[in-house]
Amino acid sequence: MTNDVNNRRVIIQVKDDHHFAADKWGIQEITSKQLLRDQYNLVRIPNHMDYTETLDDIKQASNVAMAEPDYIRQKTTVPSDIGNDKQWYLDRIQMPQAWDVETGSSDVTIAVLDTGVDAGHPELNGRVRSGYDFVNNDRDPDDDNGHGTSVAGVIAANANEEGVSGIDLGAELLPVKIANNAGEASVYHILEGIQYAIDQGADVINMSFVSYRSSKLEKNAVQKAYEAGILQVAAVGNKAINEPSYPAAYPAVIGVAATNQQGDHAEFSNYGDAVDVTAPGQSIYTVHKGDRYDTYQGTSYATPIVSGIGGLLKAHRPSWSNVQLKKALEASAVSPDKAEWTGYFGYGQVNAHRALTMDLDGWSDDVPNTQASAKALAFDQPVSEKINHSMDNDWYRLEVDKRSKVTIKLSNPSQTLDLTAELHDADGPMATLDAQAAGGDEHDTFTADAGTYYLNVQTKHHRWSTVPYDISISKQFPDVERYANEIQYLTQQGIIHGFSDGTFKPNQNVTRLQAVQMLLSEMDIDGDQATVSDPGFKDVHADTYGYEAIAKAAELDLINGKEDVSFDAGGQLTRGQMAAMLVSAYDLTGAYNDRFTDVPNGHWAHDSIDILAANDMAKGYPDHTFRPEQPISREHFSLFLYNYMNG
Repeated sequence: MTNDVNNRRVIIQVKDDHHFAADKWGIQEITSKQLLRDQYNLVRIPNHMDYTETLDDIKQASNVAMAEPDYIRQKTTVPSDIGNDKQWYLDRIQMPQAWDVETGSSDVTIAVLDTGVDAGHPELNGRVRSGYDFVNNDRDPDDDNGHGTSVAGVIAANANEEGVSGIDLGAELLPVKIANNAGEASVYHILEGIQYAIDQGADVINMSFVSYRSSKLEKNAVQKAYEAGILQVAAVGNKAINEPSYPAAYPAVIGVAATNQQGDHAEFSNYGDAVDVTAPGQSIYTVHKGDRYDTYQGTSYATPIVSGIGGLLKAHRPSWSNVQLKKALEASAVSPDKAEWTGYFGYGQVNAHRALTMDLDGWSDDVPNTQASAKALAFDQPVSEKINHSMDNDWYRLEVDKRSKVTIKLSNPSQTLDLTAELHDADGPMATLDAQAAGGDEHDTFTADAGTYYLNVQTKHHRWSTVPYDISISKQFPDVERYANEIQYLTQQGIIHGFSDGTFKPNQNVTRLQAVQMLLSEMDIDGDQATVSDPGFKDVHADTYGYEAIAKAAELDLINGKEDVSFDAGGQLTRGQMAAMLVSAYDLTGAYNDRFTDVPNGHWAHDSIDILAANDMAKGYPDHTFRPEQPISREHFSLFLYNYMNG
């Protein structure tokens, strides 16, 4: 583990109002003043102590919020021979046309977190601000490696009719030396460098270094720079592998892969989810420390091309946020295969002229990004929304009035997005919807008590899409297992209702009055408001509950009384009676080829049951019986009615 750690060092973030006493642990503290404000401590674990065990013990300390190894990041240069066409890539990304629109502004500052910058190089003369050297802890960020100077030249070399020309001809460069003369940068120095860039008011941060180990502390620093409004650009690496690389893979960063002179994916460039855009990265002719020039290749040199365009875009659109700048760089990129996003090209190869001249689609009506402002959802009313930019996350609110079984469906037709959603109640996260990969739908069903619930929809790998997703919320009864869709359909139509406690009671038998009320409701007849005549049942009078519905059903010949001339409103409806009611209500006809063994030809309900089966509204039981004298349950009545309504 210690092979890629800077000199057995550990970065410690102390909890608020606490202090870390390194001497009590028998370890060396080497914290700089730059990061004391954020309560970071940098310590070194001596050789005689087990590094892993000591780190684990520090993590468990009561005063420690977080502790991580001080990993080393590597510059991403791959040297190559001098190219014949020198700065061929300027035409490839339409820089001449872009300079007709914008050449840059000294109001824009681009921070170069690297090995330092040779400020005395003629191509950089007058363009370099005083910066800081966090490796040697002084104010002289001179370049003792050469990498930072060549990167700076790609970004902003002067247009002085000699040597080379940078992308941004007006921006100021802020040299932030976080890498030593071997090109190695520790996470701790990166944290210092990012904080320094924030303090110095940088607009863009270029990070042409890479590691394959994620760091929560580094991610937090990147997030802090994002919240400060800084556009951050980083290389994805040169191992030709599909593996997340950092800081490129953090959501707030534009991850840059490289293309070659033919516009194809450069064979050395990494690819995969960390890639947001590509830029030329092969045979890049640029400055070298000591008044020299040289040709390089690597994602290290694709990255400053994107940073330079970002600087121009900031000068041209000074009111745009870093989110808008990032979206414009991605949306204006040109994909060779017309795909919205791929692992080899991201959203495509950057195009400076398109970026400067495009108008972003507004997202003023976007779903709010905070829980406090969440958009209200209604049951059975799907909405269509978009992930508008890489940092977009959509918050929804759902009110549940009584205990229910709630189903969330997230339909995602976009192959670019891998959507995920987190469900919250008043106490915090409850569940995560994340079963499918990109282009897959997500869904979840949970039992909800009455209350307010929230759903946060996001996308993995910080991507956006022009293709909208759909979200729908449906409510079911918590005690319904079978025929849930059929019962839900009928409740949505207002034909059948649950009980005040939120249940449906699917196995409860249907009364004769309930059957009448449901049939009239399906026929769009308001039984309570009907003008009716006395139906002539001895147990039904004008003041009887359901009188109008019973009388109307009798008038329509949907029901008959019993032999004793009673209606028996609270009596249980049998399956045979149900068949007779449905056949009469809908004037059904037909003949069923098979026979139910318990419904012979002479049975009183034979013809009705036969017609019902012929219309595929009832199939009976597996033993070929219909059980006509058995009371019908609420779930079975719902099933029969649903089958009629849906053909």
